[in-house]
Amino acid sequence: ALELPTETELEKGRKKLLSALSFSPVKIEDLIKYTYIEPDVLNFLIIELELSGRLERRYGNSVCLIS
Repeated sequence: ALELPTETELEKGRKKLLSALSFSPVKIEDLIKYTYIEPDVLNFLIIELELSGRLERRYGNSVCLIS
């Protein structure tokens, strides 16, 4: 069964992720290293930001803020 991250995990992860992102592309692997966010939580947060129109996926498995 698929286990979704808890709201506490997401809230902590959101703060860390938003402070690590910029308008320049950052590799997802580097975000995992620098933020210590679990990969499943990080992927959930990336999708959340992508759906809200704040983040864009780029070449080379990178992401960046767009607004």
